[in-house]
Amino acid sequence: MTKELRELLQVVVEGNNDLWNETIEAAKKILAGGYEGHKEDVEALEGIETGFELEKVLSRGKWYWQIADKPVNLCPDCNVYCLKRFTDGRCE
Repeated sequence: MTKELRELLQVVVEGNNDLWNETIEAAKKILAGGYEGHKEDVEALEGIETGFELEKVLSRGKWYWQIADKPVNLCPDCNVYCLKRFTDGRCE
């Protein structure tokens, strides 16, 4: 993990920001590591510069930290993991 990515994740975890709670929780899991696929998750996030960019990237695709935590709940419309407060059964 690059120094820049580690610092960004630390800011997301500790900072007072307007990011979704899911993004903050994901940043905690990625910082802590220790799960299968951590290296792949980190490699996919290298180059991210802002918390909002991180949130956007994390809202798409499948991540190893999700599988380590629980089965991935994919949006039925677009077949990707949804961080859009997916509660009404519809993709926004």
